[in-house]
Amino acid sequence: MIRRIELHNFATHENTEIEFGDGKNIVVGGTGSGKTYLLLAVDFAFMGEVPSVNLAELIADDADAAETIIDYVDQRTGQSYRIHRTLTRETDGKATHECKLTNLDTNETVEKPAPVQKTLETLGVVSSVFRNVVHVAQGKFADLLDETQERKSSLDRLFQISQLENTYQELGRQEGPIRQIELRRQSNLEKKGRLETAASKLEEERAILGKLEAEREAKQARLDEARKEHGKLDEIAKRSSEALTELQGVQDKLTKAETTVRSCTTQIEMLTSQLRQFLSPVECGKIEKQRYEETIAHLGTLRSDLEKLKANQKILSETHKQSLTELTTTQSHIDRAKEERTSNTREIESIQEYLQGKGERPQIECDKCGSILTKGQWKTHIEEKQTSLKELEEKIEQLASKLKDQQDLVKENQTKINDADSRIRTITNGVFLTEQLAGQRQELEKSSNSRTMLLEEQAANVNELRRLFEAKLEQADQEVVNQALLVRERLSLLSKQMLDLTRDLKSYDESQLKPQQKRVSDGEESTNQLQKLKPEIRLDEKKVQLLQTIKNSLREIQPVVRRSFVSKITASANDYLKRLYGGTEIESFELTEDYEFLVTRAGHKRHANRLSGGQQVLASMAFLLALSEVLSQLDFLILDEPTTHLDENRRKELVSVLESLRRVPQLIIVDHHPELLVAADTRFHVSLTPEGMSQVEQTED
Repeated sequence: MIRRIELHNFATHENTEIEFGDGKNIVVGGTGSGKTYLLLAVDFAFMGEVPSVNLAELIADDADAAETIIDYVDQRTGQSYRIHRTLTRETDGKATHECKLTNLDTNETVEKPAPVQKTLETLGVVSSVFRNVVHVAQGKFADLLDETQERKSSLDRLFQISQLENTYQELGRQEGPIRQIELRRQSNLEKKGRLETAASKLEEERAILGKLEAEREAKQARLDEARKEHGKLDEIAKRSSEALTELQGVQDKLTKAETTVRSCTTQIEMLTSQLRQFLSPVECGKIEKQRYEETIAHLGTLRSDLEKLKANQKILSETHKQSLTELTTTQSHIDRAKEERTSNTREIESIQEYLQGKGERPQIECDKCGSILTKGQWKTHIEEKQTSLKELEEKIEQLASKLKDQQDLVKENQTKINDADSRIRTITNGVFLTEQLAGQRQELEKSSNSRTMLLEEQAANVNELRRLFEAKLEQADQEVVNQALLVRERLSLLSKQMLDLTRDLKSYDESQLKPQQKRVSDGEESTNQLQKLKPEIRLDEKKVQLLQTIKNSLREIQPVVRRSFVSKITASANDYLKRLYGGTEIESFELTEDYEFLVTRAGHKRHANRLSGGQQVLASMAFLLALSEVLSQLDFLILDEPTTHLDENRRKELVSVLESLRRVPQLIIVDHHPELLVAADTRFHVSLTPEGMSQVEQTED
């Protein structure tokens, strides 16, 4: 259904826009006003061509291009489309054109081969129907009555008889559905044979699969048992590993403690032996039997004795020093007395030699005698010197005796000091050795206590292993430990066994079970396919029978359908013709099953093309209006100058008929007789401007 026409530089239409409505749209204008160009624009928009017209002639003289825009509603889908064609004048005088088809509801361009030559075909309308029925050109009404193959094909299309014939031909083709279904049925029958062969072995394959699955279950059971034992042993191994680790640690510590005990014992024996060199046997005997605390106490006593000895040694040293001083003093006195004795002796000898005349006179300084002595004085002096000498001898003897006593005392003191030094060294060594002995005894007691605790811890660890392995009481500790050590070896063997079993199971699955499962699955699939295929084969048989029946019916139903349409159109056309042609000259109108137009006049049937021009127009009009009434797919009709060859009375009858039309979705009539406007729902008037351009106005009257 055409909603709007817009023209730019199209023939005499510079800028024309018309909006058509439903029902009857009548355009009236004088000869040469440009009304026919409106219909040529519709032809050009829908078909991309205009019969017997050079497209270049449709471009206005002073323009290089022309545009035609039509908004159209497709009755099949309700979608609105815009057809936009552009004519362009080329340098050689010819014209080229482009077409754009747009869906106005979606604003999408409809992609079709460019340019869209026959837009109506894109929208589902066949061009032959458009040319022969939809658009009746000026002076072509009588052509509808001619028996042409194109007209017959157009009517067959309108009555959908051609679709029935096409369907009949399609069903009968070598590549048609009947042949295709038959080929599929034959293929399915062959497939059915293969499936039946495969399905017949299903039970046997299932029995084999059952045996294989049972064998696999046995293998799986062995693997599960190994895994179960491995899991149990692994748990025991973890716990026993902890106990063994602790036990090993305890044993290492115990070995170290025992080594320390032996070392300490050896050291104690050596130190005790060394102490015998410095301490008395009694004291050594005491020390040998002492414990660490007693040794420490004895060490205190030794240290106290050592301090006392050192203090006594200090006193002895002071006394010895004093004795040495006194001894030196006495020795000095003796030396001076001896010197004096020697001097006196020399002096006496010198005097005696002098008195005997053997020597020179001595030089004597005497407090009593002076420096010059007489012989008597010399004698007295000698006596005095001899007396003094005697006293000196006595003094020397006394000092010598004193010196000897002092020397004895010095020796005694020295002996005491030496004894004290020796004792101090002995006790110092004894203290040193006793300190080492105390340290060794402390380490020994500590190691002994640690060994006792470690032995208890060792026993606890062994008892834990006994509990884990549920060992009997009479079983030796080392046997329990060996049993724990063998768990890892057993786990390793189990892991290897599990790996071998897993590989064997996987290999069994791949080489035995899965292929057999595939054979069973294939058998089951064949059975299932067979169950599905049987009804498909039966259904295809029914389809072929049904399609054969339909095919035969399509050929048989065509005359029935044609007869039905012909009958309805004949009845409607007769009614319209009687109203259009008020006289009794034409008694009836008939459309035969061969699409012949017959009229009855004076009791005789004859072809309608033997009627007069006006009668042919009225017969064609009756036929077209009947088509519009009977066929719902005719959503618009275009009639160009339908009043040609009609006198005034027939035009009045035409107006009356148009006014009372029972069904017409859209009718577009272009004519030069204004009385047709009386029957219009929408009215347009076309005229020429002084410049020779067409203008279209919508009028109310």
